[in-house]
Amino acid sequence: MSFGGVIAMKCEFCKKADATVEVKQVSDGEVKSVFLCAKCAEKSGLKAPDAIADFLFGLGSVDESPLVSQAEVRQCAACGLSLAEFKKRNRAGCEACYEVFEPELRVMIGDMQRADKHCGKIPERELSRSELVELKICLLQAVKKQAFEEAAELRDRIRELEREQ
Repeated sequence: MSFGGVIAMKCEFCKKADATVEVKQVSDGEVKSVFLCAKCAEKSGLKAPDAIADFLFGLGSVDESPLVSQAEVRQCAACGLSLAEFKKRNRAGCEACYEVFEPELRVMIGDMQRADKHCGKIPERELSRSELVELKICLLQAVKKQAFEEAAELRDRIRELEREQ
């Protein structure tokens, strides 16, 4: 069915009503469109222009989506922040939120930092301190296994590092 050159499409979810909302997604350089009726769009949490962006970026409100499991309806006991609000704000409400929303935080940090631990630069003085601690541990192990030549080399290296500091 077409109206003045525009083809009317049926909703891809309910297959009954005419589609009035088009959601586009780019995946691997290819644009894919999903056509929904207003009712199915609302059921999916697409109630306003901001909701569409939230839906596409995985930030939609859990309270609005009928497909959300009970596990997704979490809330921080300390400040009352819900998972939906946490995802919407991208900010923790208090220090307890870091434990409550830890799985989501790991994903967010991994997406932003490409790692879940710091792998950046270490100041030179910290590097020598950590090396010193490591050498002392190796020295104790060498003495324990009676590798005295190795222990003497480690001792000399430790003294050298301590003089530098």
